[in-house]
Amino acid sequence: MIALEFISSRANPRFKMLKALSRRRVREREGIYIAEGFHLAGEALRAGAFIEGLYVSPRGEGRPEGKALLAEAQARRLKVFGLTDELLDELSEVEGPYGMLVVARLAYADLDQLLGELPADGLLVVADGLQDPGNLGTIIRTAHAAGAAGLICAPETVDPFNGKTLRAAMGSHFHLPLARAAAERIGPALRAAGVRLLAADPHAGRDVWRTDLRGRVALLVGSEGAGPRRQLRHAADLRVCIPMPGGAESLNAAVAAAIVLYEAVRQRHYGGPPAE
Repeated sequence: MIALEFISSRANPRFKMLKALSRRRVREREGIYIAEGFHLAGEALRAGAFIEGLYVSPRGEGRPEGKALLAEAQARRLKVFGLTDELLDELSEVEGPYGMLVVARLAYADLDQLLGELPADGLLVVADGLQDPGNLGTIIRTAHAAGAAGLICAPETVDPFNGKTLRAAMGSHFHLPLARAAAERIGPALRAAGVRLLAADPHAGRDVWRTDLRGRVALLVGSEGAGPRRQLRHAADLRVCIPMPGGAESLNAAVAAAIVLYEAVRQRHYGGPPAE
């Protein structure tokens, strides 16, 4: 391995910065975040993400996946740093650390640009106040798989660039544009772009199977406990519900988002809702 620097001490300033990136305020201040593991490192490389540096330990370098990624990173002349297995383990948030991580630039899409480039059948997700990082990561992954044009984070939503969210999204961060905006701005911006805002409501609204989800549509997904805040609920053009014949009170936020997103995909490919 050709490394710019080998880190063997906790006193190393670069290691201290990596350690500090576990905190959201540091990530946002520095404009960078950690994506851990071979899969996320590979997705970052394939997507052409702006990578500040790739960090690898002897364990990671010894794995076939690690060797391939190192060769790719060095061919692209990315900065490569070495560090001990012990120090990489200390940075890791998972059991059985992989031995590799990348530090990527924290990138949010511009909301106006995202809406300005939205196709006629553009599909969006608005996350408002979601607190479970696994749920948000799963929604990001599902939105990417469903061909959504982007995801908009309202304030008080969990950080989309924390480790748990990144692992749940499985690299979709590098492919799905993520924007953020104040709640009071989202509704008017969507309306001006001709995007219908649909709020998923387990207790009220129109049956999702009988709702036309074609055209420019944004799905509003609220917090796991309280749902979307009043401001965004009132901005919604329509409420849709998912039938629950078994009598459960509600669905997991990520599951509900997946059902609605894939009904929108079905309608785009096989026709709209049944005639009344």
